[in-house]
Amino acid sequence: MIYNDTDLLQQKRVIKLKITSLIKATNLQGAALI
Repeated sequence: MIYNDTDLLQQKRVIKLKITSLIKATNLQGAALI
């Protein structure tokens, strides 16, 4: 399979967004626990 550079960039961006949203969610939960 040949991957497009733009497709790869898009995937990385999506993964980054998912990770940041996960971190934000855990931070919010942590703040709620305190």
